[in-house]
Amino acid sequence: TSDRILFIVDRSGSMAEPAERRDRYGKASGKTSSKFSYVQDELETLLMALPETTQVNVLFFGDGVEAFRTADGGRPE
Repeated sequence: TSDRILFIVDRSGSMAEPAERRDRYGKASGKTSSKFSYVQDELETLLMALPETTQVNVLFFGDGVEAFRTADGGRPE
């Protein structure tokens, strides 16, 4: 286990393509949004579930690489 986590997220053009949302059992919900929107929602849920002491950063890549800025507590702002 670790209290430091780095997420690497694809923000390339293909992430703008639509994707059908599915529940945790794989059943289609009938809703569609971009692939990136789906990843963003899931990442937010995951970040909120982590203990407050966990240090987190996110690297986005596409045409280049961009790091998410962190607040004083080591979490994305």
